[in-house]
Amino acid sequence: MVTTNAEESICEAVQELLKEHADPSVPLPSTRKLGKLLNHSHVTVSKALLQMSDAGELWRSETGRYYPQAARLIFDSPKPVACFVRSISAWASWYSQLMTGIGTACERAERALLVQSASNLILQDASDSIPTILSVAQQRELLDQFLTITQANRGLLILDDLWDDEALAPLAPRLKGARMLLRQSTVPGIESIVPDYAQAALLGISHLLAQGYDKVRVLYPFQVKAIDAMVDAFSQAANQIGLNKSNFEIIHPGPDGDTSELAAQLKAGPERVGVFCAEENFAVSLYHSLCQAGVSMPEQVGLIAGWGTGEAERLGLSSLRIDLQQLGVLAVELDSAAARTFRPASGFTLHKGIST
Repeated sequence: MVTTNAEESICEAVQELLKEHADPSVPLPSTRKLGKLLNHSHVTVSKALLQMSDAGELWRSETGRYYPQAARLIFDSPKPVACFVRSISAWASWYSQLMTGIGTACERAERALLVQSASNLILQDASDSIPTILSVAQQRELLDQFLTITQANRGLLILDDLWDDEALAPLAPRLKGARMLLRQSTVPGIESIVPDYAQAALLGISHLLAQGYDKVRVLYPFQVKAIDAMVDAFSQAANQIGLNKSNFEIIHPGPDGDTSELAAQLKAGPERVGVFCAEENFAVSLYHSLCQAGVSMPEQVGLIAGWGTGEAERLGLSSLRIDLQQLGVLAVELDSAAARTFRPASGFTLHKGIST
C-alpha cells in the first residue's frame, strides 16, 4: 500500500499518543478529533489508522473505533461457554465423560467454561432408584434467574437434557442458539446435539436376534427425555424389523426401581429373552437380580446396557457405547447450521460382553 507523507506523519503521531494511552479499553479519539488535533482531514486520518490496524499496531472494533492492540484480548476474546446442568453429585460416569468433552473443546478454543449446577434438578436416593425431576414451574424460575444473571457474560449456552421444553418455551427468545444435550428440543431456536438412537436400536435388536433370543424386551426404568428417545427408537426399529407384540415388549421395574420381580418373571418364562436397558445403573441392578435368581446368562437371558460406562463396563456387560467425550466436543464445536438441522451427531458401537 502506498503511504503519503501525511499518513506517515499521522502514524508517527498516533504511535506517540499510544505511549501515553494507559487504558487499552478506552478507544482512541475519533478520526474527526484526531484530524483537528493533527491538522489533517478525517479522511486522511482514517486511511492512516486503517494502515496501522492492518499492520497490527491498532485494533479496530466492530463499531469502527480504534483501540490499542491489547484491547483485542479484552473485547474480541470469545465469551465463556456456559453449561446449566444437573448437580455434580448427580453426574454418573457417562455424564462425566460428556462434560469432559465439553471441557476439552473449550480448552482447544481457548474459551473459558462456566458450569452452573442446578442442585435439585434431579434427586435420586440411589443410582438404581427412580429419580425425582424438578417441576416445570420450578425449572422455569431457575432458568429465568440463570439467564438474567449470566446474560452479559456468557457465549454459547449448553443445556442438560433434563430441562423440560415446557419450562424452556416461554424463555425461547433468550435461548436462541442454546444447545440441548442428548435429545431434540421442540423449542424454536434451540439446537440439538443428539446421538443416533435409531442406529443404536437397530444394532441392539439385530444383535439380540442374531444371538438366538426368541423375544426382545426393553427395560424402561423411568421417564426422562433422553431415555424416552432411546425407548421410542427401539419401538420404531422393532416395527421396521417386523417384530410383533408377542416378541417385542416394553417392560418396567417394580416400585422404587426394584428389579427382583422382573428377574423372577424372566426366569419363569420358557423362551430365551434378550433385554436392553437404556439406563446403565438399572442394567447393573437387573444383572445382579438375575444372578441372585439363578438365571443363566447369556443362555436363558441376554442383557445389553446403554452407554456401557462405569459399573456396567467393569462387570463386562454387553453394551451399546458411544464416544461421549466426542459428543461433548461436538456440543461446543459443531457449527450452528449443522446443529440446527436435526440429525444425529454421533453413532453407537456394540460391545459384546458376558451378558449376550
